[in-house]
Formats: sequence, structure tokens, C-alpha cells
Amino acid sequence: MYSFAALTAVSIIAQTEETAAASTHVVRAGDTLWSISRQHDVSVANLKAFNKLNSDRLAIGQTLELGSTVKPAATKPTSGSTTVTTADLNMRVAAGTWHKVLVTIPKGQALKPSQTIGAWTKVSYGGKIGWVHNGYLTNSSVKPTPPAPPSPPAKPAVPQEQSINQSYVTTANLNVRQGPGVGYALVTNIPNGTTVNATKQSGTWVYVTYNGKSGYVSTGYLKQTTTAPSAPVTPNAGDGGAGNAAFDYVVNTPSLNVRASASTSSAVIGRVTAGQTLRVVQTSNGWHQIYIGNTTGFVAASYVKAVPKHTAENPPSNTQGAGLAAITVAQKYVGTPYVWASANPANGGFDCSGLIYYAFNQSGVSIPRTNVATYWSGSHFGPQLSKSFVPQAGDLVFFENTYTVGPSHMGIMINTDTFIHAGTYGLGYNTISKEPYWKSRVIGYKRP
Repeated sequence: MYSFAALTAVSIIAQTEETAAASTHVVRAGDTLWSISRQHDVSVANLKAFNKLNSDRLAIGQTLELGSTVKPAATKPTSGSTTVTTADLNMRVAAGTWHKVLVTIPKGQALKPSQTIGAWTKVSYGGKIGWVHNGYLTNSSVKPTPPAPPSPPAKPAVPQEQSINQSYVTTANLNVRQGPGVGYALVTNIPNGTTVNATKQSGTWVYVTYNGKSGYVSTGYLKQTTTAPSAPVTPNAGDGGAGNAAFDYVVNTPSLNVRASASTSSAVIGRVTAGQTLRVVQTSNGWHQIYIGNTTGFVAASYVKAVPKHTAENPPSNTQGAGLAAITVAQKYVGTPYVWASANPANGGFDCSGLIYYAFNQSGVSIPRTNVATYWSGSHFGPQLSKSFVPQAGDLVFFENTYTVGPSHMGIMINTDTFIHAGTYGLGYNTISKEPYWKSRVIGYKRP
């Protein structure tokens, strides 16, 4: 249980006068570890370490060690001194983790500090000037050495390429790059409305030639003009339309158009829905040819999951009642702010696990108040389901490596792709397939 003082802190008016340049902080009404860390430019992890805290609970009047003097005057380092990074280190436009990252400095890089304010030092690197956190710099000055040239930007990993033969029309002025990603050098520019032929595909990038110059362009700015798959294959008589020899092809979007040919401009001849298993005839150039009724049609492969046989989970069936009721409760508070450690709207908002606790208990499901890692590893919501599982409304989704390593965030799916949760910017919605941050951090699901 969280202390009454910590949960009701937002409603009490602080009377204690702030003391400048202190090495300690006396907890006042309304304080949280997060607000104290922002005020004194000390990380939450360091605050816990300095004060041997095992939880986020605070008590009014409690004295916290800050580990260093708060808001000291700016100082200039000793002339000729240098420091070395102890890890890959973000350089920001100003002192504070909420400021924009200018560049990431590699581990072991020697830097010459020009100014220090509190826990931040001003340095230059790669022709840019910004601020880095002292926690990732050597504590003592060393004899300066000639600066190493900046490392070139790391090129993104190249997805496996496949040969294609597909014509496209550009839908905007489009950059051609040396490799399949925005991190590669620019080759040329193709005007809007130009027809190009792609001969290779790597992820969402295709290889084209224009005016004698070749390179990769993003398919997000291309429109198909030809149908690549061969003529439809006659369906097998009596085929139920579900399943393939090696894979189950499962629809992973609320509703997916089936088209007469492999083009978004082709006529819609039907629709398939989330969780439906498809009988795939063949796959080519980002399209599945599938059986539909007594004929075949085409669906975009990006909205279909290929799940190997005998690996898909079979979660216990349910009526979705508890999950749907929890969604209804959560939706009442959309727009309320994120409040660390809160599990009650009386505190002004929720944190992510607090929202789950409140929504399900209000829906008649009695669960204990704990954290994301325990909800994921424990038995409160049934067995863990992998990220290849196709969820439904009311299922829980879990994420890892958000603000800390391991399971660290969760929400409730409102369909197969969108979830409601208490995030940094308040209680609201996000869509997994359209947001790389969330898509890359999904670890799995649970079905209450």
C-alpha cells in the first residue's frame, strides 16, 4: 500500500520555505521523487541510492540527501583539462535530460570542458557545442591528448533484400539514397508524378534507377501501377479457407480490404477482420493472394501476421467482460495527467499500473496493487502470451525498456492494434503498428 501522505500530496499546500543551494531536500506536501529529481537535477535512481530507498514512498518532513550542492554557480574547468566519456553519451542543447539531443558521443572519447553547472558540463564534439551529464565522465582531469576525429554516423542495419519487378509512381518529390534508410547519403531527387521501376526491396525501401542514377527510395511515397502476382489460382473444392502448411496467416488490423488485384487502387471485393486466419495462395511484392468465398483476392501483407504452426498460443477463452468493463472505466479519465504511484483519480491522475489496478477493481476483478514487472511475471491475469499473439479488446499489453530495463509499462488493448494507458503525456491512446517506439518494446500480452 502507498502512504496516505504520498497519495494525497497534490491536494495539500506547501508552507515550507525553499532553501537555496542545499545539499539536502526536506519533503514537502506535493513532492514526488520525480518532481524532486527535476528540481535539483538529480536522477530518481541516484536519489534512491543516496537515501537507500527501496520504494517510491515519501513522508512529509523526510530529509533526502541530494549527493551534491543544488544549483551551484557555473564554474570553469582547470585550463588544459580534459575528461573522457565512460559510456555512449547524449550531448544536449542545454543542461537537462528533457532537452533535445544534438549528437551521441561514443564511449572513450576525450572532451575538453568549457563550463560546468551542477551535474552538467559544456563541451564541443563533431563541430557542435552542447551539454553532457557528469555521471558519464571521468571524475578527474587528465592530460589532454589530440582529439580523435568524430566517428561517422552508424549506418542502419539493412533488412534482407529480395528481388522484385514492380512499377511505381512517386506521390511527392522523393529522395534517392545510397542505402535503405534515411541515414544513408543522398544520391538524387525524383520529382512528384514520375514512374519508376523497382528491382529490389529491403524492408520498406525499394531500389530504383532515375536519370542514370540508382539508389533506394521509401515506399511510403510510392503508388503501385502494376499487378505483380500471377493470375488467381483456382481454390480447392471444399477448402475451409483457413490455414497453410507451415504458417497461420492471421489478420492483425480491425478491418482489412480484399482487392481484385495487388494494388491499393484496385476494386474492393470483400473484407477480413482482426484475428481471422487466411488461406494464402502466394505472396509477392507486399501482397498476399488469398481465398475468399469461391474466388481469390489480394490483401496487404503488412497487416497480416505469419505465425509458425504449433507456436501460436491458445489463450483461455473468455467473454471479454472484465477487459471491456475495464476499458469503459479507463475511458472516463482520458486526458487526465500522469501521476507517479497513483492508483486513484482522487490524486489527479494515474501511473500505468495504477490505472490497471483501478480499472479492473472497479470492474469487479479483485487484483493487488503492484508494479508492471509483477503483473507480467505473476498469475494475476493468466499466462504470458508472446508478441506474435493477436490480441483482442480487453487484453493487457506489456512493454519493456521504457524508463527502466525490463517490463516497465502496460496498457489495455481496445482492438488488435490500439491500446489505452497512462503515459508520460497523460491518459490516452497509442497505436502499436504506427509508432516504432511502442512496436519495438512490446514483450507480450495477457488475457484477464
